[in-house]
Amino acid sequence: MLQKDIPIYADPDSFETEGLKIKYPCSTNLMIYKALIHRYYITAEGFQQHGVDLENYRSSSPNKEIQFAEEVTDDIYGVMARIAPYNYQYNCYLVAQSMSLQFRDRYTCRKQFEKALIYQAQYKLVNIDVRDINGIDLENNNNIYHKQLRKELRHISPKSLDILQSLGLLYNGSMPNKHLINYGEFM
Repeated sequence: MLQKDIPIYADPDSFETEGLKIKYPCSTNLMIYKALIHRYYITAEGFQQHGVDLENYRSSSPNKEIQFAEEVTDDIYGVMARIAPYNYQYNCYLVAQSMSLQFRDRYTCRKQFEKALIYQAQYKLVNIDVRDINGIDLENNNNIYHKQLRKELRHISPKSLDILQSLGLLYNGSMPNKHLINYGEFM
């Protein structure tokens, strides 16, 4: 699929008027889909609508906001790859198509994934990323086992993890009487 093949809609107006005619994956004014790497990214308008203040990022450089959106997306997709590596490509397909067993409505599923990205952005702005820690606790003057910190999911918002879990994106097995479809032909 090429980027020019990705339809662009206005959220929520197009989803209300066109309903079931919406083609997935799709881009909106709040969240864009990059076909080359099969990932969704929050837009500047999406951050603004959800109240994520990126003023510090805008002042330093115009590309910082885009870089922040990429980091947030990398965090969320990285967790999916780390916890469910055998189903990662299939889970990316489910996200792209906005499909979930929990949420039958595709728009609701899409909005849930958008919320996971927003929660991660809010969490990232407030908390330090433990992957950037050098392994020394300066206050107590001792070493931190930083490799263990990096293995944990402290850098991911617990709310985002809950949403990913509810969407079924952190499951790494197979379900009885359910067969994975050939997602490759759709991507």
